Amino acid sequence: MPGKYDAVIFDMDGTLVDTLAMTVGAIAKYAPQCGLPPLPREVIIPVIGYGNHEFYRALYPDAAPDVQRWVEDLVEAGELEIGRTLGPKILFPGAAEMLRCLREAGMPLFVASTGTSFHVEGCLEIGGVLTLFDRIACGEPDKIDMTAKLLRGFDPARVPFIGDSLKDVEAAHGNGLLAIGAGFGYAREGGAPFDVIYDTPQALCTALLG
Repeated sequence: MPGKYDAVIFDMDGTLVDTLAMTVGAIAKYAPQCGLPPLPREVIIPVIGYGNHEFYRALYPDAAPDVQRWVEDLVEAGELEIGRTLGPKILFPGAAEMLRCLREAGMPLFVASTGTSFHVEGCLEIGGVLTLFDRIACGEPDKIDMTAKLLRGFDPARVPFIGDSLKDVEAAHGNGLLAIGAGFGYAREGGAPFDVIYDTPQALCTALLG
């Protein structure tokens, strides 16, 4: 296709989906059932984007492994329960329009997420954008490897990675991709060393199609 890029890889949590809108509430509701305290946004945001087991080990490092798994299962289901009440608003404002604009321009769209398929596909379906993606890689702890699999058949120089966390920068740079931060998501809060950050979906869309 014409333009600078042949495809785009997106992270999901904190990049397209305002995950904290679901996660903070779900942890507040279910963690006490497991004997664990609820946690504020500033504690949760640094580990958004970690794989599920790693995420809960980081949040509750002193909890027994079976308790970590217990709260993980409850919160993951609780997140989607909250997400369904939010509907398309689980996406950051302008994100759905950006994705549709890219698709209309013929851009293949991929997702690389350490979240489970239940979480990733559930969030994208609630947001009304699941069918816009050509390839979805998820449920694996190694984001660099997931990204490499998505890249098969493409020139890395022509596929940027859009994310919000250090893991996204590592996935991009580990495969020779440009790392673009979603400033409309959590990219600026996380402080990861992105190559460039765009503060609105509209600006990002324009750059990707330029």
